[in-house]
Amino acid sequence: MRSRSSLRDMVGMLALALTLPTPAGAQAPPYLTQWSTLGGNPHGIAVSASGTNWVADYLNNRVLMFTQHGDYVTQWGSAGTGNGRFSGPHYLAFDPTGFVYVSDHHNHRIQKFTSLGTYVAQWGGCCTGNGRFLNPAGVAVDALGDVYVADAGNQRIQKFSGTGAFLAQW
Repeated sequence: MRSRSSLRDMVGMLALALTLPTPAGAQAPPYLTQWSTLGGNPHGIAVSASGTNWVADYLNNRVLMFTQHGDYVTQWGSAGTGNGRFSGPHYLAFDPTGFVYVSDHHNHRIQKFTSLGTYVAQWGGCCTGNGRFLNPAGVAVDALGDVYVADAGNQRIQKFSGTGAFLAQW
């Protein structure tokens, strides 16, 4: 298991590598675009099957939706602990049927929404034990719809069904 400092070092090295000049004769990757003047602090991004871009805005406690060309479409969420509210949304992921899962970092939970941002369900809670989180970070969904959560504070990965039933941890 890597320590937090070694992960920070890896991220720092990646950032350095991305800023180094392109060697003579090598082709730099093509720049495509950038967008958003909406402020905030983007932590995670996921692209839906239809090509829309979803961004977890950590500081503004919301999820933003953009077209594949970067045009703003909509947003949902606000600060709080209730259904559909966030305290530091970190990352998000889509399942094969289009539901989106958001890691709600400081509320220690995962929230599930429709592709239009309608709240569906949540699971987790602080702190330890199967199905509990301490600052969940990354979230991913496999082709079967199982949800994987990087439970950062507990230094483990947890696996759930798409309905939130605990399946495994390591």
